[in-house]
Amino acid sequence: MTLVIIVIALAVMAFALFKIAQIYKDYQESEQTFEKLEETYVVNPDGSSVTEDDWNDDTRIQFDALKKENPDIMAWLRFDNFDDVHISYPVLYSGDDSKYLRSDIYGNYHIAGCIFLEGLNNPDFSDYHSIIYGHNMRNTTMFGDLKRYKNDEGFYEKNQFFNVYTADKVYRYQIFSYYDVDEDSDIYTVGYGADDSWQAMIDKMVASSMKDTGIHPTKEDKVVTLSTCSKAGETKRFVVHGVLVDVKTH
Repeated sequence: MTLVIIVIALAVMAFALFKIAQIYKDYQESEQTFEKLEETYVVNPDGSSVTEDDWNDDTRIQFDALKKENPDIMAWLRFDNFDDVHISYPVLYSGDDSKYLRSDIYGNYHIAGCIFLEGLNNPDFSDYHSIIYGHNMRNTTMFGDLKRYKNDEGFYEKNQFFNVYTADKVYRYQIFSYYDVDEDSDIYTVGYGADDSWQAMIDKMVASSMKDTGIHPTKEDKVVTLSTCSKAGETKRFVVHGVLVDVKTH
């Protein structure tokens, strides 16, 4: 009986190690795919690769070539301080919120999926409220670094800005609020106009924040929400709200 138990335990252990190895391989392949895209299509005007982003530089995304990889790529999301916040990814839009949940840009299954825009949004970021989804990966890829806003002291002060690059414009956002929500929260509502209902939602975003940033947008402002899982296996989500503060045209 003891020998049987040992054999079963070893078999269970071997299976667990196999599954862990599969997950690690999946993470690695997904990360390599996006790293290659960044190295190839995120460039300076002289064609050299960008290693550190800055709102004042002339970073360009080669969308014509990038869309040949996948025409659903509508934008590129990148945080300023890439050495601290490792978020630099294409943003996909298909109108179907499940399409890229566990799929890379080539249609291959990957746990990390893709960063994608809410299907009810307009893909040109013209809405007053746009929502971008991404997984909270344990290896901090995709939106894994977002949780540092609530976990790391002083993180917000050093990482307040992110940029959304489109084919003809660059949108600059400043983070003004972040907090946990239920997965069915009305914070996921889109389709607002510059009216009192939008102001009420903005007021709710500000009031719910884990940190008083001192920034209170008005109904005339446009907001991008970054949404990810709060913890694996839970129904909570973590949202980070950024208000549009500047726009550049290529």
